Amino acid sequence: MSVNWSKVTLEQFTQLREALHMDDKVDKMVHVLKVMEGKEYDSIMTIDLNKLRKDADKWIPLLETTPEGKLRERVNINGRWYRFILNINKLSAGQYIDVMEFLKRAGGNEDKVYQYLPDILASICVRTRKKWRRWKDENYQQSDEIKEDMKQLPMDFVYPLSAFFLNLWTLLMLELARSSTGRLREAIATVEDLLKSGDGLSPSTLSQARTLIDGIKLQAGQLENSLTPSASSKTSRRRRKESKTR
Repeated sequence: MSVNWSKVTLEQFTQLREALHMDDKVDKMVHVLKVMEGKEYDSIMTIDLNKLRKDADKWIPLLETTPEGKLRERVNINGRWYRFILNINKLSAGQYIDVMEFLKRAGGNEDKVYQYLPDILASICVRTRKKWRRWKDENYQQSDEIKEDMKQLPMDFVYPLSAFFLNLWTLLMLELARSSTGRLREAIATVEDLLKSGDGLSPSTLSQARTLIDGIKLQAGQLENSLTPSASSKTSRRRRKESKTR
């Protein structure tokens, strides 16, 4: 059986990440088989090492690659269609509040981001159905059923959304830094460090993110200029002060 990221769900991917921190090769192989093939621990313990290695080697090399896929707006999970809103400006107020709350809870911690990823995904999608050859969206709602469906999304669908999450994360930091240009500069520096490392992001994601941060840096400069008194305004205020003392 050929394996690729379309065979790995978000829930499985989150569990597989634990294997990346395992030093013992046997422990890693056992964990991978438990996650990807649903085998019980006691059953795996009866397998000889050669077969264990052969079974696990179908999946372990995949962990060393970056998930790739085409950005898609709609997906069918468990017989239900969902449409993802990929334009931040088109999120409803309720969606914006929910997704920002989950991002705040994650606090930039990578493990917590994956923990809340089903909630974040559920916050940027709506159920949809096709009627008379046209798609009709339902109203936004949060439910355990939707969250469980998000866990079953294939990683070749989830990963291209990383650019969208990066945009949201950047906007969150801007929201926190709005009252201070100094904090805004710190926020920009943090994002730029992420872009330098790449952190497994695809070239298209990095390109979009760099374009975004360049625009934000321009806005930061404009904000800083608006908050810094110009030489002419300083002169005007000095003249007004001098005229009052005469």
